[in-house]
Amino acid sequence: MSTLLSRRKKIALFSLIIIISCAIYFAHQSSYLSFAYFNQKKDELLYLVQTNELLASLIFIGLYILVTLFTPGAAMFSLAGGFLFGVLKATAFIVIAATISGSITFLIMRYLLGNAVQQKYAVRLKNFNHELHHYGSYYLLMVRVIPIFPFFLVNSIIGLTKIRLTTFAWTTALGIIPGTLIYTFAGKQIGNINSPRDVLSLPLLLALICLGLLALIPVFIKKRQKSL
Repeated sequence: MSTLLSRRKKIALFSLIIIISCAIYFAHQSSYLSFAYFNQKKDELLYLVQTNELLASLIFIGLYILVTLFTPGAAMFSLAGGFLFGVLKATAFIVIAATISGSITFLIMRYLLGNAVQQKYAVRLKNFNHELHHYGSYYLLMVRVIPIFPFFLVNSIIGLTKIRLTTFAWTTALGIIPGTLIYTFAGKQIGNINSPRDVLSLPLLLALICLGLLALIPVFIKKRQKSL
């Protein structure tokens, strides 16, 4: 009976996620959440922020959590945050919101599928889990720093592993700082940007990739020491 109830809860939760994801996706595709709409209304929004910054900050953090919870793409919000709150405040808000959002997705995936996947493929995942147990934080830092890995996808996949929530949270918070700083800084010059895609030039992307790969240096050093 308890197993049946657990399955029903998981099905209900999964259905709710699908509904919320679709709602957020279609809202994200609407003109009200588009880059063009923000560019058109940015001065009015800036005035609202200046008149009630605390409320505006809480709304921004809440919206960022919702947008990144089940759907990919928050570049526009990062640009908007940089314009509305400044580089440092916006970066702090985004790091907080993204860490909360990522942790929620992580926990949902672990509850829905993570334990089942680990039990079913325990033998096959033995070496993989061993690797993550020793070096998981370094790998997570790498995928967070390099912006080519979709945020929502990483959160979902890591939720299927045995990595601890605390490790997931601090690597997320630390790893997204470089990319977030780039987007919030670009947001200060939002009038010169036609699309969020214009922010990451090839040299910037390569620089972030190199920075992300630096996180793997301790892995190679430790493995080298073990082999000696």
